[in-house]
Amino acid sequence: MNYFEARQDMSIRDQWYLSAPYDSLGKEVPGWTFSSGKKVGEIGGLSTNVYQSGTELLISFGSMGMLYVESSMCEVFSDIAKEWIQFFDVNVINAKNKYKIVNPCVSLDAIHSSSDIEFFSEKDISKDPSLGGDISIYGI
Repeated sequence: MNYFEARQDMSIRDQWYLSAPYDSLGKEVPGWTFSSGKKVGEIGGLSTNVYQSGTELLISFGSMGMLYVESSMCEVFSDIAKEWIQFFDVNVINAKNKYKIVNPCVSLDAIHSSSDIEFFSEKDISKDPSLGGDISIYGI
């Protein structure tokens, strides 16, 4: 089983921030649409604005924890989670590169008391490789 966690790197001082996406009619698409762990039907003509200019990032977070990724990063996400994600083209107004929204289509209930999920850091696994088993940990 693979576990994924993405954290926003706040150490980049001049990073850009992106607004929530909107559809071809100009209606905002709430960020939770792409961060609730559910498959989403076809949504075309998505766009978003840069609400704070700065350095374009390969991975950016939007409202409600949604992910915007530079198109070249899609292969990385596909390699580690191909059956669990969807990509949606999004036009980031005035961006130099092309971007997509990543929608994780599954979620884990890590709070459930009968869960067999165990979280290990890379440091734990490097101390005891047997902890890894068939678990893969990815830092993105």
